[in-house]
Amino acid sequence: MALNDLELSLMAFPQRWDGPSGVLTLNFLLLPVGDPTVPLGGGPQFAGTTVDLVINLVSGLDSLPSTATAPSKTVKYTAQPPPVAPTLFSTLFNQLVAKGITVTSGKVSTVPPATARILKSLPKSYTVAFPFERPRSNDLSVGDGFGCALRAQAPGLSATLPPPDNKISWGQVISYALRQPVLAQDLGLIYSASIPLSPALLTNGGFIWVALDTSPSTNPWVNDFQANPDTVKSYAARLPDLDATHRRSLFAATLFPIVATPPSNLDEAQLEADEYDDGFAQIVHANQPATIDAVTLDPNQIAPGTEAGIQIGWDDEQVTVWLNNQIDLLRDRVSGTTNTPEAPLGVQGYRVDVRLKGTTAWSSLCFVNGTLPFNQTSFGGAASTSISGNEFWVAPAPVRPSTNDNTTNDQPGWLPLYFAQWAGASLVLPDPVVQLLAYAVNAANTSKTGQPLPPPTLPNPNSDMTGVPVLRYGNDYEFRVRLVDLTGGGPLAIDRPVHPGPAPITEVGFRRHVPPKSLEVVSSPPIPPYPATPPAVRTIQTLAVQR
Repeated sequence: MALNDLELSLMAFPQRWDGPSGVLTLNFLLLPVGDPTVPLGGGPQFAGTTVDLVINLVSGLDSLPSTATAPSKTVKYTAQPPPVAPTLFSTLFNQLVAKGITVTSGKVSTVPPATARILKSLPKSYTVAFPFERPRSNDLSVGDGFGCALRAQAPGLSATLPPPDNKISWGQVISYALRQPVLAQDLGLIYSASIPLSPALLTNGGFIWVALDTSPSTNPWVNDFQANPDTVKSYAARLPDLDATHRRSLFAATLFPIVATPPSNLDEAQLEADEYDDGFAQIVHANQPATIDAVTLDPNQIAPGTEAGIQIGWDDEQVTVWLNNQIDLLRDRVSGTTNTPEAPLGVQGYRVDVRLKGTTAWSSLCFVNGTLPFNQTSFGGAASTSISGNEFWVAPAPVRPSTNDNTTNDQPGWLPLYFAQWAGASLVLPDPVVQLLAYAVNAANTSKTGQPLPPPTLPNPNSDMTGVPVLRYGNDYEFRVRLVDLTGGGPLAIDRPVHPGPAPITEVGFRRHVPPKSLEVVSSPPIPPYPATPPAVRTIQTLAVQR
């Protein structure tokens, strides 16, 4: 099977177009299969290896590009990883092994069971956000399916939980590394290029991809590619119509394989690439739980005992379809079938912006400050790289009953009703209020009664909430969502959608559903403490009623 022969993927992710200067900004990802510290196929190890590439661009969207397509423009690029790359790969490996985890490098060989699907219940806030008719697939439903699934899985009081899996594949390690783009760049996985272009080339859109430079036969993995083109595969990104006047963000939600004959089943993938080419979610919705059940939103529950904040969701059906397509691609890869369009998902996560209703500026809930313990030449010691001003992201994650062997787990996974929950703090790091409370109750900090606590050490990384409005009862808030690609790129918080979807912004009023606490009456001077006998007549100077 072609997909199972894959050794190295080359994926293109356009970021921005500057029409007046005629410059296209491109990120691209080099994704090896297996252990990057041992020889890859018939070539050298991936870690630390320099490879010559060619950036190809073809004008027009009339047909998908193939290996026979003559590019309208080519740019040569040498992908040279930083010197620290091999050290970082070995450090990741050694840290896992030190914790008793086995790192595997073999390809997936077990086909996921047919019943292993990703399911999603569509909450009311989604179905009323746009002209909803019916779910797109059988993996989606309207009603309490998610709540029923959770209640059906309640374990018995004496249930024995399966032990945690102590194995992890190199593919998983690399996927975790991609969640920290600075780390991925220094591992030699992510590269960037600014490409001067004549705007006339993209008047009718086009495609862009990165390929091995086969002109020098000594270029790594060229021999493998020439013997079997499926070992090194390029994936193209779709470019919309661009001109010499405008500046805009670009995004590749789905990618297209560069093969001898493009598949004929990529119509839906092309539509998705078109809809999301600016990198903004199409249908955003939100909710404030009115009962204690903030997970399944059971309306028959009592009032909440504490504030849960605002729940935010987006593109529920599309996210579910994308996740199931990736599972189906894995089935094709292992079983040798071609039932699913080979259009890899380019979306890694999502960034949420908020603003007070009536204001214009958006504030990201994903900005962070901090440092990483390495630079491009060394790891540890005085080496350090700043990530201040960077943005992390959230990623919807399904849950399902756990078993002793997840490779044979035939249970479906369920996505939550909402993908993020804002209680006034960052969406990507722990709430500092909770951290401060934990710090305050620590015995070592409270041993000196009556003395102020020393200031806690600022965590690394820490959230940057500059400009974020305070979450306060009575206010109305608006939210929007930006997509994040596999390189950590995507539209900025200052960008605007080029073609907004049916519901690109949602509004929610933040109201108090938590019942007020009982009243407390405080007098001055206070009543004598028990067991003293209170005076028959007291002169009260002040009386305060408070909660």
